[in-house]
Amino acid sequence: MALAVLVRNHQSTHYPNYSSKLVANLSIYQDNHGTLRCKGRIGNADIPFETQEPMLVIPNTPLAEVLVNEAHLPYHCSTSQTIANVRRRFWIPRLRRMARKAIRKCLSCQKMNNLLYKYPGMDNLPAVRVRRTRPFEHVGLDYFG
Repeated sequence: MALAVLVRNHQSTHYPNYSSKLVANLSIYQDNHGTLRCKGRIGNADIPFETQEPMLVIPNTPLAEVLVNEAHLPYHCSTSQTIANVRRRFWIPRLRRMARKAIRKCLSCQKMNNLLYKYPGMDNLPAVRVRRTRPFEHVGLDYFG
């Protein structure tokens, strides 16, 4: 309930100033509580209402950043999993860009994903492989079943 009030306040603050082709293509309507929702084609699906018709959140705002971070931080998910977690309840245009940005800023993910890999030292090749020999002097044969 508090989240719905927060989203309504966010929409009343940011939506009048936000005009974009992305929002123009969405079927936006105002529900009974005054929240802007996006209507999609999955109205007959057997999923929760908030997933069928998610609340609209304007991108690149503090609320959108908090929602993306909250979806990413518990398990340090990938970009696609973070997007799926957010879209269960909210529709944010340009969400993939915001998710990638949040993952790039995450220190735990940087520590895990940006490790330099030190290649092991290379040994010399066996003498049989580098010595000059006649063709077919050394032949390997594998037997299969």
